[in-house]
Amino acid sequence: MTTTDNKTAPDALEEYDDDALAEMADGFRAEADRLSRLARGAHEELRQRMVERGATKLDTEHWEGMLKPGAINHTVDDVARFRERLAHLGRGAWLDELDAAFPIPPPPPMRADHRVLNELHKRGGVVAAIIDEERKSMRGDPTLELRRKVADGA
Repeated sequence: MTTTDNKTAPDALEEYDDDALAEMADGFRAEADRLSRLARGAHEELRQRMVERGATKLDTEHWEGMLKPGAINHTVDDVARFRERLAHLGRGAWLDELDAAFPIPPPPPMRADHRVLNELHKRGGVVAAIIDEERKSMRGDPTLELRRKVADGA
């Protein structure tokens, strides 16, 4: 990038006093923030339009993109009751693994380590059934990945 007198932009900045540079820096930062908000808004509007029409692929004249599914978030509303139900199934080696899903000290609110619960779930049976009953899973918002198409002959 050059100025009209063939100086590069950093060289051209040397001509300004400190007050002018501070004004420019603040103005450019504010403009960058404004443009960033507009870009995020446009991206979100496009993502939302795709969600509303049930699309997962974008293919326009100049752009292509994919709507990637969001992560799945797991929760357990009543962790104490959930743990008690599993514990009543009896003692076994897997019960020690269950203890690892509920780190100590439990209070304040007991939370489950879903990585451990996922491993226990793989065993199936009553354990998997209780985990399925107690755990609520919700998929997060999808993300949109965009790529500009390469023009022919470019």
